[in-house]
Amino acid sequence: MLAFVQALAVFAAIPAAVAAAPVASSPLPVVVDGKLASVALLQASLVSSDDLKACCPGAKGGLELVFLMRPSDEPVDVTLSPQVETLIDRQPYLAADEGAGGPRPKLNVRKVDDLFRRYPDLAARVPQGFKPHLGLIVTIPGTPLPESGQVAYSMKLGYHKQLERFSFSFALPQAPAPSPRNPAR
Repeated sequence: MLAFVQALAVFAAIPAAVAAAPVASSPLPVVVDGKLASVALLQASLVSSDDLKACCPGAKGGLELVFLMRPSDEPVDVTLSPQVETLIDRQPYLAADEGAGGPRPKLNVRKVDDLFRRYPDLAARVPQGFKPHLGLIVTIPGTPLPESGQVAYSMKLGYHKQLERFSFSFALPQAPAPSPRNPAR
C-alpha cells in the first residue's frame, strides 16, 4: 500500500539525507479533521541554504512541513495531490518552478516509525489520542522568504481515491537552527 501512496505522490523523491532543521512555530501541533481523514501539522521549518542546494537547485528559500495523517475509517488507498497552495501574508508564495522550470513541491510519504527515527523530538508532539497511519513531509522550494509573516497552507489528501482540502495557518518559522535530527534512514 505504501508503494501505491508513493506512486500517487509524484514528487516523493526527496534525497534521504536532505531535510530542514526543525524549528517549531507555535501553536503547533494543529489537527484538522475532515470527512475522510484527520491531519496533524507537527512542525513547520525553513529549509537551510545547504539543504536547498542539495534537494532543489535554483530555489532561494523554502519551507518544510511535517504532518501525520490518519483515516476516518479503514486505511485503504491513500490519495495525495501534489498541488499545494501557500500564502504568506495573503500573498502567493511563488514556488521555484513557476516560470522558471525549477523544483516543485516535494511530497515524501513515510511510515510513522521512520518519520520519528528521522525526527525523534516530534514523537513527543503528537496530540493526545491521535493515532497516525502515515507521516508526510512536504518541502516547498521557492523564492526568498520574508523574515516574518503569517502562512496559510492548504493541500488535498484523502483515502478511498477521494480527496479533500486541509488548511493550516501558522507563523512563518525563524531561521533554521543546527539540526538535532537523526540522519535519514
